[in-house]
Amino acid sequence: MAEYRAAFKNPGLYRNLEAVAKRYEAYINRNDPEAGTAFRARMLTMLGKKKPMRRDDEFFGERELDLIYVGKRLADAQSLETLLTEAGWDYYVKADEC
Repeated sequence: MAEYRAAFKNPGLYRNLEAVAKRYEAYINRNDPEAGTAFRARMLTMLGKKKPMRRDDEFFGERELDLIYVGKRLADAQSLETLLTEAGWDYYVKADEC
């Protein structure tokens, strides 16, 4: 927000929307503390400010994870990682041991 406010020379620009967004994030964090982080990541992805969504196994804690893909080639796996990141989905990569 700071860059938009500086660019438009308006320190109050979108302040009301920012307040609503902060209240919404607090609301969704009441049920699951990770929900706000995931929501923020999706919004940043939608705005073109992508950040890696790849997580380590500790991030997911005791949650049951679903296997969604077994890649035969590294390029295929990397393409899927790009799609998951663009969608704003958290994911974990586990390589098979040969």
